[in-house]
Amino acid sequence: MEQIRGLSRYLPATTEEGFEISNLKVYDHGDIPFNLNWNEYYGDVEKEALKLFNTGKFCLFFGGDHSVS
Repeated sequence: MEQIRGLSRYLPATTEEGFEISNLKVYDHGDIPFNLNWNEYYGDVEKEALKLFNTGKFCLFFGGDHSVS
């Protein structure tokens, strides 16, 4: 995830066709603190995702494992 964050500082936002996207506002919510209690951890992920969905903004989630998706 840190690599994606690092590269995003230098690479412009573009479409699949390579057109630059102007006026794009991005918010990085950061990482959900990892917890070995899986029930708590996935509960925390669900709560944070729900908060973001409730903003009415378009959300993208990067990183994690397939069970989070």
